[in-house]
Formats: sequence, C-alpha cells, structure tokens
Amino acid sequence: MKLLLVVCLLFMGSAQSVTLELNPIKDNTVYQTNTISLSNGQGPYFFVGRTLMQDIEMQIRRGLIKFDVTAIPAGSTINDV
Repeated sequence: MKLLLVVCLLFMGSAQSVTLELNPIKDNTVYQTNTISLSNGQGPYFFVGRTLMQDIEMQIRRGLIKFDVTAIPAGSTINDV
C-alpha cells in the first residue's frame, strides 16, 4: 500500500507540480463493538469495514495508516491523494 501525493510548490511566483510516493511506516486495526474497543498494531492482518457474524453483534473495524510526511516541503499545498 502506497500513498501518492500531488503537491503544488510555489517558487518565486511560479507554480510547479510534483508527485511524491510515500510508503506507510506503521499500521493498526481498531476493533469496535458495542461493549469493548480493541487495538491490534502487531497482528499479521489489516482490516477495514463492518462484520456481522451469526449470534454476535456487528463489529466495526477501522484501519489506521501512518506515513512519514517529512518529504513534503513546508508551505506546500496537497492537491490530491
């Protein structure tokens, strides 16, 4: 999984478009039910969405991804991800 950013850089009054490719550095799945919330950042799988298992309440799973954005110059405008 990679993140592509289109960044608009302004240099001396002229705009320049640059595309950066950022790789994730961390990920986590947050499991939410009606009674408890759990986090799993060390598991081998990454989940996003809802589940509905027989005789069990619906579970919501949120995926969190962290990117190192230090490659984006200060003052940049992100136009698309």
